[in-house]
Amino acid sequence: MADGPPQQQGRLGGYPPAVSSPARPGRRAGPPPSRKKLLLASVVIGLLLLEGGLRLTMGNFAQSRILQRSDDPDVCLEVRPDTTLRYTGWRTRIAPTTFRTNRFGARGPDFAVPAEPGVLRIAAVGDSFTFGQGVEEDEAFGQVMARALQARGIPAEVLNFGVPGHSTPQEVALVRHKVLATQPDVVLLHVFVNDLTVEESYCDYGSGGIALGKWLLHNVYVARQIMMLTHAGGHGAGAATGVDGSPGERFVASLKELEALGREHDFLTAAVLLTDRQMYRQRCPGCDIAHDLVTQAPIHQVDLSPVWAHLQRDIDANFIRGDDHFTVVGNEIVGEALAGAVSQWPELKARVVRVRQESLDP
Repeated sequence: MADGPPQQQGRLGGYPPAVSSPARPGRRAGPPPSRKKLLLASVVIGLLLLEGGLRLTMGNFAQSRILQRSDDPDVCLEVRPDTTLRYTGWRTRIAPTTFRTNRFGARGPDFAVPAEPGVLRIAAVGDSFTFGQGVEEDEAFGQVMARALQARGIPAEVLNFGVPGHSTPQEVALVRHKVLATQPDVVLLHVFVNDLTVEESYCDYGSGGIALGKWLLHNVYVARQIMMLTHAGGHGAGAATGVDGSPGERFVASLKELEALGREHDFLTAAVLLTDRQMYRQRCPGCDIAHDLVTQAPIHQVDLSPVWAHLQRDIDANFIRGDDHFTVVGNEIVGEALAGAVSQWPELKARVVRVRQESLDP
């Protein structure tokens, strides 16, 4: 008798025999992608992700967009006239502020020439600190100073001719090129620590030869980050390319030129030192110190070293984190201190009396 039902006979161990599947026509597998292509795709994707991340964390670098190439090669760059831009920081994103310029290329609303009768016109020249980078136009220390002088009974107005990136030689050239036309009573030249470093990159910026680089800095955040990393700590002493003399010699020559312009065009001049000796030694080892150099020129000096030391005691309150410029509070401190120093300047007191008298003369 068979051991199992008829349908199970012929099976091996009670299981049906294995049946091989018929071969199916299929596509031939292509060659695997090359490692170079995979690497290139990974790099492109990584750069796109990095670009997106930087756009979320970095500012829009609008202080460079507010600039244009000047007709005067000694000025190099100047502020674009009749322009309004939003600024969100240059290194890290900060609270947005507005850059507005007038027909003279000064920050703020338009103004008449000459000044209104009885008003003391002060022109402030300097770099991004004078311009008020990171704060609104009426919060920059020049406007704080104007309000503080008015509170002291001095009818003053301040024209903000600060240009981000300028050094002393370019600032004095700007006085010749633009400020003279506004008929100032006083020109205050503000001196910061990087005014005695090399300027070889500044005057080349915006020239036709590096148009592509300019476009990349404006529009590609990865390129801007690379520029910042490669230029970090790049300040140092020495003469700029194609310029005669050391930075210290050019600084003194510029002060002498400004004082001569003041005598020729009948306005007072003063150099305002915004930092102290220690900051010069820290930020620019080997550089000349402005406090020593300014004594070599016949120009009035306003030394705000004690104010700078006071600002250093509370960095978070007085400096914009990630932007390194004065906060609203820092601008208030500097503007009030500057008004106090200027109001005690004997020549300025005499100029105020003269301006008032001229407004009363028929």
